[in-house]
Amino acid sequence: MGEENASRGKYNSVFAVKELIDNLEQKDFTITFVGTEADVYEIQRNLSISKGNTLVHDNTAEGVERSFRKSMAATQSYSASVSRGEYTKTLDFYNQNS
Repeated sequence: MGEENASRGKYNSVFAVKELIDNLEQKDFTITFVGTEADVYEIQRNLSISKGNTLVHDNTAEGVERSFRKSMAATQSYSASVSRGEYTKTLDFYNQNS
């Protein structure tokens, strides 16, 4: 994690990022991640992000575009639910419309 951009500062370790995510999830934040299959697998394994809150794309223009569209639809659905007071946290962000 962080290898491609050589992160620095407080959140340069997987442990610091996991602690931040855990703290935010305790406050009912929904944490999501989009990436290639290998990246998503590593994020799920290292940061314990729910499988339903991750979205895999292949590394092609078409794959990224499909992922972007699904992410936009999920964000709109989630925002509408939050505005209706239905929930603020989900472990199935990308599957709520399915």
